[in-house]
Amino acid sequence: MNGVTIANKPSSRDLGIEVSADLRFSEHIQMISGKARKICFQIRRAFGHRNANFQFNLLKVFARPILEFNSPIWNPSIDRDINILERVQRDFIRHLLCMKNYSYSDRLLHLNEEPLEIRRIKAD
Repeated sequence: MNGVTIANKPSSRDLGIEVSADLRFSEHIQMISGKARKICFQIRRAFGHRNANFQFNLLKVFARPILEFNSPIWNPSIDRDINILERVQRDFIRHLLCMKNYSYSDRLLHLNEEPLEIRRIKAD
């Protein structure tokens, strides 16, 4: 426009969602999972001695909104991206004191919760 060239950017950010030039959300998923992991670490560090339900409630209040914000827009279809998001909750639940010997699905049943993937499908 008027002799000014527009710079080609590898990704752009709009409404808090990072979108790559090929319209993939992998970079956004990496970014939000990193933020949520940091919050999970802080929860475990500060409240590791509390019971499992209390810690999981903190996860639901502080980390899960980061993982689910605008999820109908960027809902991943690539297994790698789905696993990256699910790993945040899976790793947090694995570190809860009373649930070391359970599988991930058994831990979720014990906490009366669902995998993040199911929650994203319901949000769509």
